[in-house]
Amino acid sequence: MNADLATVTPTPSAPDAATPWGTERPFSDGVRMFHERLAAADWSGRAPSFVFVRDYEDLPDKAPFDIDAMAEENDIPSCRSIFEETATGLGLICLVQTGSAGINILVLELTQAPAFRTWSYFEIATHKKLARGFVLRPREITIERTHGLPAPSNPWRFAINLLQALRRSDLERYRPVLEDCLRETPDCRSLTAEKLGLNDTEIDAILNSGQPLSDWQERLGVTVKPPKPATPPRSWRNRLRLAALRRLYVMSSEEMYLISVHGADGVGKSTACDLVGGMFAGYPIGLDAFHHVTSWKHNTVSDTKAAPAKITATSPSGISPLRAVLKFGYRVSPEFVRDWWRAVTGYHHYGRSLNRKVFQGYIDHRIMILDRYVYDMFLKLGIRKAAGRLGTLVGYLACKIMRRPLRAILVVDRPEAVIARKQELSLQEIADYQTSMEALLSRLRIPHTIIQVAGRDAETVADELARTIISTIGTDLMQLMRYTVAPAAHPVSPR
Repeated sequence: MNADLATVTPTPSAPDAATPWGTERPFSDGVRMFHERLAAADWSGRAPSFVFVRDYEDLPDKAPFDIDAMAEENDIPSCRSIFEETATGLGLICLVQTGSAGINILVLELTQAPAFRTWSYFEIATHKKLARGFVLRPREITIERTHGLPAPSNPWRFAINLLQALRRSDLERYRPVLEDCLRETPDCRSLTAEKLGLNDTEIDAILNSGQPLSDWQERLGVTVKPPKPATPPRSWRNRLRLAALRRLYVMSSEEMYLISVHGADGVGKSTACDLVGGMFAGYPIGLDAFHHVTSWKHNTVSDTKAAPAKITATSPSGISPLRAVLKFGYRVSPEFVRDWWRAVTGYHHYGRSLNRKVFQGYIDHRIMILDRYVYDMFLKLGIRKAAGRLGTLVGYLACKIMRRPLRAILVVDRPEAVIARKQELSLQEIADYQTSMEALLSRLRIPHTIIQVAGRDAETVADELARTIISTIGTDLMQLMRYTVAPAAHPVSPR
């Protein structure tokens, strides 16, 4: 298994700069139906305080990056249930992250639809401090339900969006909503006057940019959203940790989203990984799929080619004295010593080469899917009896000490079906490989999932594989989304 020959398949970047990650693209069929069913849910009966407050106007067809909503704390469990039930009924994935002031919800559709947006993100808060002395609470908002989705009345909608425009220092973005409120409800300024103490002349001055927005932000005590922070200098502890991760392929990290996929050649794991990559291409989440060569070269006949690693320093004659001594020592060594040397150098070269790719994915906050890993190398050499006793011992130690994946996924099928697709292993070797891999993962205490192909097509297998990956990473996907959407705020270089 040669990591230098790995094929790395990254997810593509955003469609274009004007529409980052498809926030202006229409929702896919499944996500659009999800929003339609949300509008038809029994909100007044199950969660009467729930109300959408911002960025919901274009639903169910499209929306900005996130949709803001609010609910009283005692209605949060019911809100969560409605979202989860609606997503489950449509075969969508619903991830819920609980915070101190509400919940965040991410809904994903597993499909390959590059022209559509296949995800939706909600932030549901119990309260929001919008200005000095003005804390927005859902019980105070007048809710309208005439169009399905529970939304604020126009006076509340005007006040909320005016403060949001000041908070973001971006009046033009919210001007269409503000003008729409004034057109439909001319007296909607009255609530703003009551809550913020602004008269009609002052509101007009804000809307017409009569004076800098910073003056109004200071007067009203608006909490201005800060710009994306520059990458802070790393502490010496963090520098040492990153240096160790870059060089030591035996060192693990909880923030390294490493998933390994295993299966006999011909079982369909590579096809499933490619389909999963297509599904993730629609999300603002980075994913790299590493496809390895089936085996690393193991010389058993021509021992002269299995020399020690190259030494760069050379003598005037072209061969360094140290290399000459090592080469001579290798040739005259017993066979078991040469077996040990080949195994050690082979596993070390593999781990070091793969670690360079994995580390860059870690720095870039990407999910890394390994199509095969060190466990496959160990088992294949063992099944073919090509490693020798010492080589087998070195391989098992490599399996124990090399960086552990968050989860290993084993794809299995009937040996007859596997060999019909690819004649890489014999029927008995396929059967031995599948049973041995499951036993090895259990012995190493690596969390693993077994996916049975059982006559299913590649799309169905890929769906189960993607769901397993998403459930393994869980709500950390939301953080990875923000790393991807705002890369300038986070380090992307290992230096």
